[in-house]
Amino acid sequence: MKLDDRKLQQNVLAALGTRTDLDASVLGVAVRDGVVTLSGHVHHHRDKLAAAMTARGVPGVRAIAQQIDVRPADLPKTADDEIADRAARLLAWDLMVSPGTVHVTVEHGVVELAGTVEWEHQRRDAERDVRKLQGVREVINHIGLLKPADAVDREPRPLHEFVAVRVLAEHGAATAAGDRR
Repeated sequence: MKLDDRKLQQNVLAALGTRTDLDASVLGVAVRDGVVTLSGHVHHHRDKLAAAMTARGVPGVRAIAQQIDVRPADLPKTADDEIADRAARLLAWDLMVSPGTVHVTVEHGVVELAGTVEWEHQRRDAERDVRKLQGVREVINHIGLLKPADAVDREPRPLHEFVAVRVLAEHGAATAAGDRR
């Protein structure tokens, strides 16, 4: 990006930021040789038009490439950024998955999980959590394990040492698991 393009990008972002009727934080601006590409998403078509008109009014803009999506607030939210946000929040609330250990990437409804957890059940829980989200087409689980999948924590622990205890029942077998303090 040339210096002039950087300055033009900053000027367009500043102009969009002055609009009180437009949430510029959901918009992206790229510039190449004076051609401004607007991206992101808005709730109304009028916001899309307002962004383009505002950018067009900035000196130095030769043309506009309009890539802003209109996503009405009342429609089901299944865009990648919304899936990623929901998945991250869901994983943060899951007591079986330690905070910050699983990272989410979403592209075209395909969720990729990465990171490292201690146990196989945490790996499965993370996948199960995001698989049920609306808009998820597929889950690719690249979460690594600190302990082998066949290792079992057999050392008895008093219940007061656990932050949360959860009983999993699958295929006729029940497993008690929890995160220790």
